Amino acid sequence: MRTPAILALLLCGAAARADIPPRPLPSNGFDPSPFPHRRDIASPVPQPGLFRIEIDPDLHHHAGKGFGSIRLVNARGETPVEIPWIARRAHVPEPGRPAGRLAHLVDSFEETPDGAIEITVSLQTFSNVPASLDIVTPLRDFEKGVVVSIPSPDGGWNELVKDGVIFDHTRFLDFRHTEIPLPHTPAQRFRIRIADATDEQRSLVNEITRTVGDASGLTLSESGTVATRVFRIDELRFLTAPTKAKRDETGREGHTLAILESSTDEKGVSSYLLDAGNLPLDRLVLSTGDRNFRRAVSVKIPEGPENDPWRTAHRGHVHRYEVGNFRDESLVLTFSELRTERLRLLVENGSNAPLAIQGLTGQGPAYEIVFLAEAGDRPAFYLGAKTEAPSSLDTAAIEAALRRDVKAETLALAALAANPGFATPAVPPAPGILESPVALWAAIALAVAVLIWVLYRALRKIEGETPSVD
Repeated sequence: MRTPAILALLLCGAAARADIPPRPLPSNGFDPSPFPHRRDIASPVPQPGLFRIEIDPDLHHHAGKGFGSIRLVNARGETPVEIPWIARRAHVPEPGRPAGRLAHLVDSFEETPDGAIEITVSLQTFSNVPASLDIVTPLRDFEKGVVVSIPSPDGGWNELVKDGVIFDHTRFLDFRHTEIPLPHTPAQRFRIRIADATDEQRSLVNEITRTVGDASGLTLSESGTVATRVFRIDELRFLTAPTKAKRDETGREGHTLAILESSTDEKGVSSYLLDAGNLPLDRLVLSTGDRNFRRAVSVKIPEGPENDPWRTAHRGHVHRYEVGNFRDESLVLTFSELRTERLRLLVENGSNAPLAIQGLTGQGPAYEIVFLAEAGDRPAFYLGAKTEAPSSLDTAAIEAALRRDVKAETLALAALAANPGFATPAVPPAPGILESPVALWAAIALAVAVLIWVLYRALRKIEGETPSVD
């Protein structure tokens, strides 16, 4: 009877599972093989301390949700050691810059018959455009007309500023103005004409004379002096435009979002699939040449229900009105910060012509990674693993330093490169016939059926060989 052999064969097949042994981890617990990408620090750490790395689009793309797919590793000797780090918003407001001074040379000076002076000046800096002209003078109590001209193509002069005025009224109140705004011009030569360079100024001190006579009584007389004064110029200053500091407490970034797909359905709803690159975004700015419109719009992100895999993250309106002298527009959508690989923008046009969107810009806060390092260290970021779990390393020292406002020095990153230690996960062999639970139960059922059939045949045979008793 072959039943025991069949059962033994089935049980051996169920027990013979081809399990793949796990890859052993290095002694320090960091395994670089699951990470396909790597970014090195551009230069060694110069001295021990706190350092910061700006998170650029490449890091954002491979960072995962909550930056869980990033590992920061330092090679000390031959053993790579994972080091702790903290990701935070970058508190780097751009400071304002004061107006800069442009170097110049005085080409000529001339006094005209009508009492004015004309000064011809050439700028020595060709990369900047002057925004204003400051005429520095020590004089007080004056008012002068100023005309600024630039060369014309025919060899003459064209007036750039026709009715400029400089004055000083500090004798009456704190009111002094010696700076002339200049319209934008690429010219490098200027002629400055100041009217009434020589004027007459009455003395502020008057002489009072008292005369006493027997017949006429008391007589008072007043006299003063008039002095001729030359308008003294200490310096001419050509100034660039100052820049104002950003009001935002935290740094912000803007990114052009590529439109991967676009379509408009029969209901007039235009859909734009955007490559958001896992960037932190809280604003979406539309660029269009259309005018006199108002449209309802929606911003959608993945992870919706099965019947609609896109979830609405924001709803709003955009508009632009240009009617006569009336101008008003709002092409910015503001929402809570989100990070996703793809965004979908829906524009509800109704029966109107679809809005012609020329470009889309995503805006959001800038982020940085802060960590501690020693002199000579060469930390590197390992990116792109299929994990979202951040490392549980001790970051107490970093947090304490940030609370005490310890300054973090900025380090630069090299370009994204392939990780030479990346290993493609091994493909497991094809499962045996009894690998799955369904196959195992089917084999057991088959074995039971064969056993029942063998027992049934044995009983029939026994019944046939037993003699009957009459």
